[in-house]
Amino acid sequence: MKPAQIAEGEYRSHLYFRAVPQNNASDAVAGASEISVSLTPVFGITIPVIVRSGNLAAKVELVNPALSEENNSRKLSFSFSRSGNMSVYGDIAVDHIAADGKVTRVKSVKGIAVYTPNTSRSVTIDLSDYTGVDYSAGKLLIAYTAGQNNNSITLAKTELDLK
Repeated sequence: MKPAQIAEGEYRSHLYFRAVPQNNASDAVAGASEISVSLTPVFGITIPVIVRSGNLAAKVELVNPALSEENNSRKLSFSFSRSGNMSVYGDIAVDHIAADGKVTRVKSVKGIAVYTPNTSRSVTIDLSDYTGVDYSAGKLLIAYTAGQNNNSITLAKTELDLK
């Protein structure tokens, strides 16, 4: 529960849980001429926590899309430009739209965030694993969405004309 007098804004932290190993002194080997090393793995998990208070808003744009190819690897790069007083989090979908209008999903990337106070983030996506389209014609539609399946909203989108 957040405090009643908390100032407007977005607060980020995390919860860290770990297993604490038992200290077992009986495993130690005592000897003047011997050295012993014991490695004990410590397992843990971190859970991010975001608390938002007050009137918060964010706007995001996808800017400077570019397609490059080197060493038989096709890369799509672009940047997020975020403004406002809260973070954004969502999924990227890249569709190829052929000259005849045929739409083919060439890539999906889940869980991309731009956290406050950052206002930009650059992303490069490898498109080499999908080879069934002609990247020399048509266009790429890049969409950034938030939410789940039928309740998703488009936060930003841009197109890259291929020539």
